[in-house]
Amino acid sequence: MPAETPAPPLDVLSGRRLRLVGRFVGVSKREASAAVERRGGAIDDAAPDLVVIGEAATTADRERAVQEAAASGAECWSESELWRQLGLVEADPLLCEGAVRRLYSPAMLADLVGAPLAAVQRWARRGVIRPACWVQRLAYFDFEEARVAQLLSDLLREGRSLAAIDSVVDRLAAAHPAYDRAIAELPLVIEGGELLVRGEAALRDVSGQRRFDFDEVSDEDATIVLRMDSLADAEPTTQRERAWRLHDEGTLDEAIDAWRLAMLESPPTAEDHFVLADWLYAAGQSVAARERYYAALELDPEHLEARVNLGCVLSDLGEHQLAVAAVRGALDQHEAYADAHFHLARICEKHGDHEAAAPHWRRFLEIAPESPWAEEARDGLRWVGSDSQS
Repeated sequence: MPAETPAPPLDVLSGRRLRLVGRFVGVSKREASAAVERRGGAIDDAAPDLVVIGEAATTADRERAVQEAAASGAECWSESELWRQLGLVEADPLLCEGAVRRLYSPAMLADLVGAPLAAVQRWARRGVIRPACWVQRLAYFDFEEARVAQLLSDLLREGRSLAAIDSVVDRLAAAHPAYDRAIAELPLVIEGGELLVRGEAALRDVSGQRRFDFDEVSDEDATIVLRMDSLADAEPTTQRERAWRLHDEGTLDEAIDAWRLAMLESPPTAEDHFVLADWLYAAGQSVAARERYYAALELDPEHLEARVNLGCVLSDLGEHQLAVAAVRGALDQHEAYADAHFHLARICEKHGDHEAAAPHWRRFLEIAPESPWAEEARDGLRWVGSDSQS
């Protein structure tokens, strides 16, 4: 029987002066500061001896923090390492490289819960589901977030619109302010198309009343909900809000036009090009999507999803060698990126190269054996006579 891991000392940060940099994924900075102080540390932005970088910090924030820490002799930790040192997580759950098989990319999560990828991306933008960790710009979600996404997906299948779901999630949070994340912490059930809180004596609606009439929100309400969206890496503009709303409502051509207008208002970022590329690809405009993915990578060569999606587009356009090179570029940066192995295997299969696909099917199953795509990977291995369980 393995030896029990000793609990970390309560004063693990005693006497340490910490600076918290960037956005934290698991908790707010205020909550992180309180956790630090409970363990004997102090927040000192002016003269820290320990710098902790949030998992969702920007690249610029990360680089600046590392440089300043090196210049002053301060130690650097990631957000995940802070929680591990405080004993608030196991040794590896939030470390993507060590535990990626327990986590889901946005695309995997969408397939797992049976929701459109756009819905999962929307819930992530609004903070309804939170990444367990990030690898560069790629978010990974754990089982707890999958449970929340499944609940929301079930509401979608009951015929509720994305705007109506946004509204009920916001009302749930407002009615239960004692909870950091009511949607994740309360015992919730769906009955008759309604989201209910299971209490000791009865089921109640999200506001505490007996039932919640899940009526569709009005256009005015939907606008208010959209203003609450938190779009990564940019302050939302009116045009961007309109574009996202059109996209979420399924009017893709209009959303593309609105997004193009938004990109004219300020110099476009890599994420701007990536979003437009995804929408163009979904609209069947593969050539235009290809150019936008290229534009995204010119601005951000480390954009993993852009590399993989570019590979898929190039494959659709018959540019096999370029497709393989694009996806391999993502694997060069993050070898444990399960989605990249999956799509590279698919690209090889599409061109009849089963031998080249096999190692990527195997690696995918090593990384993500419980993925909703695992059966397709096992089927792929059968083409080369491999054991489906290997």
